[in-house]
Amino acid sequence: MSDLVNECNGVASPISWDSMGKIVCRHLNIAIYTRHDLKEIHRTKSAGKVVRALVECAREHHEDTNVIGGILSVIREMLNDAVLGQEICDKKLYLYIGRSLDLSPENSHFQRLVVDVLFDLIEKAPLPMIETNNQALKTMPKVVRVISRFSTDSDSETLHSCLRLLRSSLFKLNSYEIISDLPLSQRHPRPNLAEVAAVVVEVLESSSASSRLQWNTLNDATCILTWIAYYDSDAILQIPWNKGTLLFVCLLSSPSWTIRCRAWMGLLNIHYPDHLIPTRLCNPHLTLQMKGYPHISERVENDRESHPETVLSHDEITTRYHQTTVKHLPTGEVFNAYEAALRCVRFEREGPRDEAESYAYPYMRIFGLRAEPTLDLITDMDIALRFHYKDCEADILKSSVSTRLFSDSMDGGGDTSLPTIWKVYSESRIIALNALERWPRNSYFHYNLMKSHSGPEELELFGKAQRCGEDTMYLNVQRVYEMSLNFFNMGITFGALAHEGTQYKDFGEENLKNALPSFNAIWKACMKFSPQQHIAIICMTILVLITQNPDKLGSAGLQPWLTSFKKLTGILNSKNWRHYRELRRAVSDVLEYRKEAQRVWALLITEMSRMNLSAAETESLKTEVGLGPRQDAERPSRHSTQATDGTLPPFRSLFADPPEIPSDACAWCNRESVGLMKCAVCRRVKYCGKNWCVRLSFPMERNSGQVRKFGCFATPPLLPCHCRSRMSESGPVPPDTPFNAQPRIRILLECAPRMPISRQALYVKRQSILFMPAFYTCHIYHIYGRCIRD
Repeated sequence: MSDLVNECNGVASPISWDSMGKIVCRHLNIAIYTRHDLKEIHRTKSAGKVVRALVECAREHHEDTNVIGGILSVIREMLNDAVLGQEICDKKLYLYIGRSLDLSPENSHFQRLVVDVLFDLIEKAPLPMIETNNQALKTMPKVVRVISRFSTDSDSETLHSCLRLLRSSLFKLNSYEIISDLPLSQRHPRPNLAEVAAVVVEVLESSSASSRLQWNTLNDATCILTWIAYYDSDAILQIPWNKGTLLFVCLLSSPSWTIRCRAWMGLLNIHYPDHLIPTRLCNPHLTLQMKGYPHISERVENDRESHPETVLSHDEITTRYHQTTVKHLPTGEVFNAYEAALRCVRFEREGPRDEAESYAYPYMRIFGLRAEPTLDLITDMDIALRFHYKDCEADILKSSVSTRLFSDSMDGGGDTSLPTIWKVYSESRIIALNALERWPRNSYFHYNLMKSHSGPEELELFGKAQRCGEDTMYLNVQRVYEMSLNFFNMGITFGALAHEGTQYKDFGEENLKNALPSFNAIWKACMKFSPQQHIAIICMTILVLITQNPDKLGSAGLQPWLTSFKKLTGILNSKNWRHYRELRRAVSDVLEYRKEAQRVWALLITEMSRMNLSAAETESLKTEVGLGPRQDAERPSRHSTQATDGTLPPFRSLFADPPEIPSDACAWCNRESVGLMKCAVCRRVKYCGKNWCVRLSFPMERNSGQVRKFGCFATPPLLPCHCRSRMSESGPVPPDTPFNAQPRIRILLECAPRMPISRQALYVKRQSILFMPAFYTCHIYHIYGRCIRD
């Protein structure tokens, strides 16, 4: 037995892991616990040597709990430094962390240390996202076993550490489908999320029964179950005695508006296919901002580039027009492709004639058919419109047909496997993007792109459509309806999944406040008795149940809303309306299981009512009448935003302060280190990349006539701060840019983690940003002959 083992095992109880770490450091002749120690490591460039020494020590003493505990304590300290954390990843030292869960399984003190180090590893994300996902999937079953061993004891600290790790791991797995093109539920071997869900439900049951339930436990457990409902619906539905669904219904009685958001989000996601399609209600993918991996819109753009559009000459169009494929309809009537196409375009712009057409597309009136026209019919109508020089109308026809095909494939009960759905979805988006590129001043194409989608980008599309000039009343109403659904989706999603006290939580709260008055206005403008009007009222009811404290609302105040639920869902079901079925099923769950949930989870409801929560969680969210930017005297004016045309945007942005960025933080990944490399030109901006500095070419860039985005001034490094930020360029400045953008000022835009990124270029005049929605929470570095850190 070595001197290191003897000294570690000779320490009297209770053991301090920091003490063990210092013993390990002394025997290995390394020092990392003070700022001076870290600076010395970076000055002598001995980070690799330090990590190799720890790897050798871990390999030699892999069975000794105290030595491994000391090594883990050192690793945890090193993860706080971006450069040292990257060395841990490069030398694969992190592999010993997960393996340590198999050592001393009954020692809760040691197990808690391992879980805490795993949490730091996953949360601070020095690993590539693929490896982060692998580590999360490998360690999740082991963490579940730790919970099973210690959840019945009074060791609340270990339990909280495990739940916190599971919550962080499930958030990181949000990137799995983007990276692998495969839903998490279809991974082989399939992750046993059903076991995770069952254990978490058991924790809530046992903690409620023993009156030991704390807010941290409830908060993390409900967030975990919400993620599982998104990844694998069956994992929730297979919990015995339907306790999973009953739990989500029960959570509607919570005094916390965050928990009530999770209740609705869980109910919605268990009734939706387990794959990532942006049209789903309350899509958790909204919370994901990965550096270096493609956004789902970029996947569509890649498909678009690989499938260029075929453009016919007028001679070819003329030939095709006089040689139509379809002469007669199945009924025997002559098919007039031009007239049918005009009727289709008129329907898209002016909407249905009556209530019946709002529920079922009038195929017979428009095409003379009982179902969607065939590809030959669509081609003939498209050629007929282009022959009469109605190219814009032809694009409206193609966009509307492709959008209906995707909607029918999702809601028609057919094949909803990911490859099939993605193919139809990608085709519909490519057609819409091509049309918008040709007709940027036509509001229909902005509306078609934002339809059934959620995110800040869709709010931008709404603003652009509103500035397109005159339009039909139908399209105006439909755009506001879609914007209201967008507020609804973003409010519930960010309210449910964001951490407390962050600007993302404020973002969710702000959208919830926007959604209710927006729906209140739109249901009056929609066609009377149309499905859009009914959906608007259902969403209003859900928002009331989220934003109003159930204790203050009371049973008498709740009953009218439940009656409205029952009536409206009954109407939509009786009319066999196929869209937003998950919303109606979630409402049906609430109506059907509300009393049973209150009986089964009575102890949990009692415990939730006893919790001493902050006023921010329990107060009713007051909504303001009307839309538009809020004038709030208590907020600094620098947070208000202006559009590129100098007018206020038609929606409210987030008025939350961006997070404080430490002075010793990497300009790319915002992780701290005392060993950052300075920019070779300005000597001010710092990076954690190896052997790399920003190379500027300001005079050339200034005269290039282009405005760029996302680090356009820099030459992409081989290891760009190890955060793999994507560096892309925008095209030339559009001719309708409303101001002279010379001289071109280059900016480095680094968005805060987990926030959606706008894909538009940001036009900058000197050092004033004229259009920057505050909810992008950006940190900007202006380059105007020199680097200026803002």
